[in-house]
This record gives sequence, C-alpha cells and structure tokens, in this order.
Amino acid sequence: MKHLLCPLVLLLLISCCARSQDSLQSRISHDSAIRATLVQGIKYPNLVYTANGQVLSNREIIARLQLYPEPADELQKYRSGRTGLVVWLGVFLASGITAAVEKGQGNSGAQYSLAGISVAALFAAFVSGGQASAHRDRAIRVYNKRFVP
Repeated sequence: MKHLLCPLVLLLLISCCARSQDSLQSRISHDSAIRATLVQGIKYPNLVYTANGQVLSNREIIARLQLYPEPADELQKYRSGRTGLVVWLGVFLASGITAAVEKGQGNSGAQYSLAGISVAALFAAFVSGGQASAHRDRAIRVYNKRFVP
C-alpha cells in the first residue's frame, strides 16, 4: 500500500505545479478595454497600458490580444515587423563592419558601396519598426472595438 501511495502523491504534486504555471490565463479578464495612460516618470512621461485600473505588462497585453482572431492577425503582423527590424539591423551592422574593414584595406570603392547598403538597411529597419508599432496599435484598437457601444 505504501508503494502505491508515493506515485499518487507525486502525481498530485505535479498537477498542482502545472496548474500554478498557467496563472496568466486565469488572471485575464475578458470584459475590459485596454487603455493607454500617460504617467509622469522621473524625467519624462511614460505610456502605460491599463485594464480595469491595473497596469498591464507587455506579456499580459499580448495574451489578451491572442484571445480573439482579429487582434491576433494584427499581432502576427507586429511580430513579422519586429523580426524584420532585427534582420535589417543585422544587415546594417554587417555591412557597416565590412565597410570599415574595406576602408582599412584601402579599397575605397567597396567602402562607399557598402556604406550605402548600411544606410539603406538602417532606413529599412526604421520603416520596419514603425510598421510593427503601427500593427501593435491597430491590434489594440481592434481589440477595443468590442467595448465601444
């Protein structure tokens, strides 16, 4: 009998631990809009997102947006734009380093062409980041449409 009791207690502990790991989904209330509020910081004001008077973290905002299909589509576009931002910043960094190496080797023609690629990649990173931000704002607007009469 003692040998059967140990696996049962272990199974109960594992199920309790698994339930405690899923605390984010249980804390999400589905009946409130996400509001942007300006809060005065030490030097500059900060934009804080709230729902039901509680401050939401970025993870909680994304969890709310993933609950419904329309905001989830915009959230996917936000993630794609953020990925594009990282890729273009990588291209900017690689071409900038390569241009510096070419300058050190005395190849000025390659230096200028690689610097042009670097500037174009930086511009593309800014555009991609702006589009990602716009899609995130649009996802919040689409989520909040159900709360407007």
